Amino acid sequence: NFSVFNAIKAAKQYEELSSHVYDATEKAIINGSKKAFYQTLLLNEVWQVNKESEKNAHENYLNMKKKYEVGLASELQMLQAEVRWQNLIPNLTQSERNYQLALNSLKSLAGINVEENFEIVGKLQDIDIKASKMEMVDILNNRPDYNAKLWERKLRESNVNVEFSSHLPTLAASFVYQYSALSDEFKLERENNYLIAGLSLNIPIFSGWGTSARVQKAEIELNKADLELNKMEDQIFIEINNLELKLTESEKRINSAESTLNIAKKAFNIAEITSDNGLSTQLELKDARLAYDQAKLNYYVATYEYLEAYFDWELAVGLTK
Repeated sequence: NFSVFNAIKAAKQYEELSSHVYDATEKAIINGSKKAFYQTLLLNEVWQVNKESEKNAHENYLNMKKKYEVGLASELQMLQAEVRWQNLIPNLTQSERNYQLALNSLKSLAGINVEENFEIVGKLQDIDIKASKMEMVDILNNRPDYNAKLWERKLRESNVNVEFSSHLPTLAASFVYQYSALSDEFKLERENNYLIAGLSLNIPIFSGWGTSARVQKAEIELNKADLELNKMEDQIFIEINNLELKLTESEKRINSAESTLNIAKKAFNIAEITSDNGLSTQLELKDARLAYDQAKLNYYVATYEYLEAYFDWELAVGLTK
């Protein structure tokens, strides 16, 4: 019976399809987990920047207060320093809250009790990971979602064969063996052995066009699967090109942000020294600190965006693990 053979083949193909769907889901979860971890790391860096900035502003205020008390600074300078410090406290509180919320989400994702003490370890700097060029055929072989679509196409092809099998004759074989014996004196005297074998051939003649309609429908589904497979190949090619462009852009942003950070740090150090010596105002010190903090945040954000693009590239080429 050709229908039975094709059905068994289709069942094995469905098992392969399900396996690739599971792998694709697993890789997507890993990709999301990596992003969640580094996003939490980014929010921790933002919190640390705000904490350092608030601490610096508070120390500057206390310094100005001492100078004011001994007549080395004006009341205006002291008040400006205090206002600068007080204005940074809400940012510090908000950044700490954002980090704790992200940390709780990460705990939930990892299956860790929210009440358990948990800290992440890592730095958003000195990241040394690069995307490498890969052949399209290797990428397609690596991607479980593409392989799932490929096995879906094979399954559709098997379905065409299953439906077409209804046009074909079926051959059934049977085999029966029977043994019997009779005796009046507890002794088997008359033994009988029967062996029956048979073949049954069923030839379909006319099914009211129902079989032809089912075959036609299965062929349409197969053609649809072919189109979806070709479309997916094009989408994967475009996706990888876009991610490579994004990685190149992100790498340039990291280099630019790092250069700006070094300049901003130097400018703040100069402003801090000149302010202590009364050669620059509190406003100039504030502007230098804001520029320095923003440069640090820009560097961390650029690094995170590069990592995010790299993780998406890993997923796109099937290397997520």
